[in-house]
Amino acid sequence: MGTDTTPEYIRHACEASLGRLAMDHIDVYQLHAGAENTTSAEGIVEVLEELVGEGKIRACGTSVDALEVVRVFAKGEDCASVQTQVNVFGSGEEIIRNCEGEGLAVVARSPLAMGP
Repeated sequence: MGTDTTPEYIRHACEASLGRLAMDHIDVYQLHAGAENTTSAEGIVEVLEELVGEGKIRACGTSVDALEVVRVFAKGEDCASVQTQVNVFGSGEEIIRNCEGEGLAVVARSPLAMGP
């Protein structure tokens, strides 16, 4: 739980989500924490690609604000999106440029900077 990104936990979490949603697949399964470096990201992407192959998810994405991790996800055949901070206090401009170049959707995180 939390930042457990072992293949077993990712599979368990996906199955649990499918059960709660009463669905046979998830359109975009997005990692929010746990990929601290390229090595861990590569293992995570591998498991996510397997889940796509099994029909449990259709695409994957990440919400990790480390460009090197975003680049690993972008190499994944089924990566579709990257969530990054985009608001008046800052944005992941380098990440956004990378996503544009890779054809990935950008999901704006905290667009109102958690204001009213």
